[in-house]
Amino acid sequence: MKKAPIVQISDRAPGAIAPNELDPAGLRAILPLAREGKGGAILYDGLDEMIAEGSLADVIRFLRKANDMAFVHGVTVIARVTPGRLAEPDLKRLNAEFDEFLDLSAQL
Repeated sequence: MKKAPIVQISDRAPGAIAPNELDPAGLRAILPLAREGKGGAILYDGLDEMIAEGSLADVIRFLRKANDMAFVHGVTVIARVTPGRLAEPDLKRLNAEFDEFLDLSAQL
C-alpha cells in the first residue's frame, strides 16, 4: 500500500479534485492507474461524500466512464458508501453502476 497513489475528491482540500470536475479531471487522474497493468484495483472510498459535495448525476457520469476504463484494462473497482447516508432510490441508482453489490451494514 505504500506505493498506492491516492486521489482526493473534495471542494475543501488543497490540491484535490472538485466533485463537479470528476469528468474530465478525475478521469485523467485515474487513467495512469488503470493503464499500469492488469490485476490492479481502484477503491472509491466514500462515494456518498462525493455525492454530497457534488451531485449524484456527476458521480454516476464519472463512474460510467471510469468503470469502463477500468474494465478495459482489467482493473477491479471497489466502492464504499457509508450506510444510511443515501436515500434508497439514490443507492439503487448508484448500485446499478457496478456488477455486484454487498450490503455489509447488517454485519456491524
